[in-house]
Amino acid sequence: MKLTAYEISILRMMDGGPSVPWGAAMSASLEFLKGDGLIEQEGTNYWITQAGRQALATSKGGER
Repeated sequence: MKLTAYEISILRMMDGGPSVPWGAAMSASLEFLKGDGLIEQEGTNYWITQAGRQALATSKGGER
């Protein structure tokens, strides 16, 4: 799986990195990341999974 640069920035934020501004792109990206098992959601709270950390560690920022 290849992640977009924006998806990588979201995973970095969830792993303690710099904040990413909220917007429509964020909402869509969260759904893709959740569907791929890279993040989990409960209500309005999201967090990175171990799979998300692994994807972040191995990602080169390519296109989805």
